[in-house]
Amino acid sequence: MTKGNATRLIVMFAIPLIIGNVFQQLYTVTDSIIVGRGVGMGTLASIGAVDWMVWLYFGIIQGFTQGFSILFSQIFGAGDLKKLKRVRGMAQLISLAVSVIMAGIGLLIMPAFFNLLNVPADVAKEAKIYSTVIICGLPIFMLYNLYAASLRAVGNSKIPLVAIIVAAVSNIVFDLIAVYVLKLGVLGAALATVLAQLISGIVCIIAVNRNKDIRTDREDFTLCFDDMKNLLKLGAPIALQNVVMSASGIILQSVANSFGSTFIAGEKSAASIYGVIEIAALSFSYAISTYVGQNYGAKRIERVKEGLKASWIISMAIAVIIGALTTTFASNLSGLFLMSENAGDLQAALSVGTYYLRIEGLRLPCLYIEYTGRSALQGMGRTLPAVLASAMELVSRITLSIWAAAVGNFKLVIWADLSAWVAGAIIII
Repeated sequence: MTKGNATRLIVMFAIPLIIGNVFQQLYTVTDSIIVGRGVGMGTLASIGAVDWMVWLYFGIIQGFTQGFSILFSQIFGAGDLKKLKRVRGMAQLISLAVSVIMAGIGLLIMPAFFNLLNVPADVAKEAKIYSTVIICGLPIFMLYNLYAASLRAVGNSKIPLVAIIVAAVSNIVFDLIAVYVLKLGVLGAALATVLAQLISGIVCIIAVNRNKDIRTDREDFTLCFDDMKNLLKLGAPIALQNVVMSASGIILQSVANSFGSTFIAGEKSAASIYGVIEIAALSFSYAISTYVGQNYGAKRIERVKEGLKASWIISMAIAVIIGALTTTFASNLSGLFLMSENAGDLQAALSVGTYYLRIEGLRLPCLYIEYTGRSALQGMGRTLPAVLASAMELVSRITLSIWAAAVGNFKLVIWADLSAWVAGAIIII
């Protein structure tokens, strides 16, 4: 990525990521549709009630691996392949330790989290089943994220695409068998997600081991505390940024849960679509992070500026188009996930989901600006602005959440997300 047209390189790198993220979201959406329609709105609400807790763990994993990827891409851009392999060895050791510790602590503090989240009693049992399976699967989620990050760091976004396609297809098959044939309900949906992630991780491991530039050997696992320190200097702040962001989301979820399972089901239906509409933002953020990391490592600063400008223009255009479509078809999209014998509950949940998606459509430009700008800064090793942006999001979400709880207005819970992204985007700009 240190040579050639910046716009073309970023777009060509992002396209497989976009397709891959589409398939990744496909199995998230499939989970919600199969659970919501195959089991019921109550079970869908049990997943939605712990969304932010689960996202906290995923955010920590993604933060560490994204930070590691930045160092990988900088070293690759500088052409030091021997160091790259050694640093990857240290990253694998850190990742194993972090994921196992997270899983152990996650199981221990789950009851406290449920109290903090105000999980309604009528969905608590299924929420516990779902959370337990996902938390036990955290080392598997770390496995995929680390190896996919390694491939993206050296400019290979195609293998992670193949991995996600295979996982998406597997997840749909597992979901259908577990929910409709074996009647496992929320347990089946959770197991299907973990198994699908394991398959995608194995695909990435095979690809990495076939690449002599990044394949680790036994000597690459000799402890090097300087390399570990450098990895944690980049990974820990991004993980912290995601923790701060999740903290604000957990407070928001706690307030949302107080409005009952019907509200949660409607919110979850919209949140499932949100994962789809942010795909391009995520994809371009990974692309710009790799692009900036390689060019910064090669000391080509003008190309860094050129790449950021190109990614912002493209991202904004995509945000406006997707936002308009989301707002226009909000009711149809939310209705995909909801089914109930109680017409009143169904209409109430649909109303929440529709309103949520319309607000999401409005905030997309802010989201895309923040994602791409944040990743460009992180690609240069500058992680503090992202932490500050997350802190501003925390303040914004807490303020509107407290207001929503005080006046009993669910719409303020939804507006809290919009205000958070506006605040974060201002810091990044």
